[in-house]
Amino acid sequence: MNEAVKNDPIDFYFDFSSPYAYFASTRIEALAARHGRAVRWHPILLGVVFRSVGTQALTTYPVKGDYAFHDFERTARFERIPYNRPPRFPLATQCAARAMRWAMAHLDAPQATSLMHALFRALFVDGVALDDANEVLRIAASLGIEREALAAGMDSDAMREQLRAGTAEALARGVFGAPFMIVDGEAFWGFDRFDQLEAHLGGALMPAIQSALPPQGENDMAIKHGYKAMLAEAESRIRAYSAEEALARLNDPNVQFVDIRDVRELEREGVLTGAFHAPRGMLEFWVDPESPYHKTVFAQPKEYIFFCAAGWRSALATDTVQRMGLEPVAHVNGGFAALKAAGAPVAAKPESRSDAKPKSV
Repeated sequence: MNEAVKNDPIDFYFDFSSPYAYFASTRIEALAARHGRAVRWHPILLGVVFRSVGTQALTTYPVKGDYAFHDFERTARFERIPYNRPPRFPLATQCAARAMRWAMAHLDAPQATSLMHALFRALFVDGVALDDANEVLRIAASLGIEREALAAGMDSDAMREQLRAGTAEALARGVFGAPFMIVDGEAFWGFDRFDQLEAHLGGALMPAIQSALPPQGENDMAIKHGYKAMLAEAESRIRAYSAEEALARLNDPNVQFVDIRDVRELEREGVLTGAFHAPRGMLEFWVDPESPYHKTVFAQPKEYIFFCAAGWRSALATDTVQRMGLEPVAHVNGGFAALKAAGAPVAAKPESRSDAKPKSV
């Protein structure tokens, strides 16, 4: 596996209301460190995720809910993780999630991570009601975090929007529960998938994958370097903006947004106001000034921010134009779906000349 792939962080999606996410949070950093990886935290709202994918919290199902509560306790005993069933559960965790988002934006990484662990322990060990903002602030203050600054941040529209956009981005990446881990383009759902996650990081899954492929020579279409590895390599080399970070640059005259989606996607989903449309298939030819198809929009002293539907094509495209020499460049994590969810100005695709109806005569 390429070194760029091996250094890719583990994206860890969680909601403070998930006991399995709590269990996983106590082990994920050590697991990542054993393989030279870092952990990138993503607090989200499971309620929004559940409504979007048509499911609900595990404990709300008849029979299955009783089993889940029993399994929480059994898993904690088996893994020797401190756990006490909260007196009131489930409960809303928006306050805790916004506090974590604020900490990630304004504090150093160790302090933000300490807050996350403290909030998880408060709910699942001490039974503290995290739907009470004052309790969240009290826990943060005990870690030396300025209470007034955090209170203002938690209650700000910016943090609400960050949490909403982060949840939309998670949905765009296929997240449907918690804990949910994504690394090297491979997704793992649940604390009970840690063995598989570790096997993947250690390369132990590769022989099984390779053995399932036909011997070389028997299949001329055997892929030697797949899209997952290509994405991981590209993402290790390029700058990526969240939807909110990108939208903060939307009206900057020194920034040009570039939409590389297919024209049919524009017709179906709309366009980002102010973005230039460059179909992915023509991008290299439009960027290169020596090409007969060169577009002067790419000859300006601007930052170019590329996006597609969900972020895969734009990551590869951004890496390509960066290697061609176009700078500075970046792409949007979660793509148009995340931008739209974050409140981007969206309009219907303008009618092209070829679309226009002929005038009556």
